[in-house]
Amino acid sequence: MEDFQRHPLFFAGITWDQAKEWNDRGTWTEAYPEDLSGLSPEELAQESLALGRPPLAILDRILQETRLPVAPGGGPVRVLDAGSGLSNLPYVLALMGCEVTAIDFADTATRLNLALHPRRMAMSPSADVVGLLEERGVGFDAPRGSVSHLTRDWFDDSLGPGSFEVIYACNSLRLSRKLYWQRSLARFHDLLAPGGLLIVLNQNAVAVNAEVISLVDDQGFFLVDGQRGVIDDPENGPQPGQKRFVGLWPTG
Repeated sequence: MEDFQRHPLFFAGITWDQAKEWNDRGTWTEAYPEDLSGLSPEELAQESLALGRPPLAILDRILQETRLPVAPGGGPVRVLDAGSGLSNLPYVLALMGCEVTAIDFADTATRLNLALHPRRMAMSPSADVVGLLEERGVGFDAPRGSVSHLTRDWFDDSLGPGSFEVIYACNSLRLSRKLYWQRSLARFHDLLAPGGLLIVLNQNAVAVNAEVISLVDDQGFFLVDGQRGVIDDPENGPQPGQKRFVGLWPTG
């Protein structure tokens, strides 16, 4: 039997990594309903509300590590939701003035998102989102931004280098093999504008934390320690133009 602990494709000692390929297009395409034509507007609205709350941990780190809604060079912050699924977070960020590109390689997810798009653009933020924004001193004063849903993966050539100030991936890399992580981190680094921010959330994947951080370091990211204001600290913060990484590792 092959020694997976020494194989460059796999993280050391992680049995689920040997058994499952998370990034399988067919599996995810079948995970979403294909036909929404039978739903009334009221049912579509209810479906939108049932899609789940935005991942507040990601939103909180975006608020801590950026100066929304204005990008460093002026203009709105450009955000990539890498593997969006059916998340509501793009719409929260649009309310704050961001231009969000939400990509998913499952065309069924894109069709569902497009069907729900008008309702979600008109939705008010939930109480927990409003509470977080108040805590961080952020409001909805900027002109409303935009959300574009595309059937893509992040390796698609239509996404140009330096196109985004913020990229986040919520469980998009969970259970992925080490080589895929390595390629993805390199691609995200390429897609970020100078000084940009990458946030990667991985549920129940603490066991690969150290190896992931090593891959992140290899790409030249600055590892943000979570302290608010580090971007303004010339002694302990990133070098000018250095791209930044935040890893979130929730369990449960």
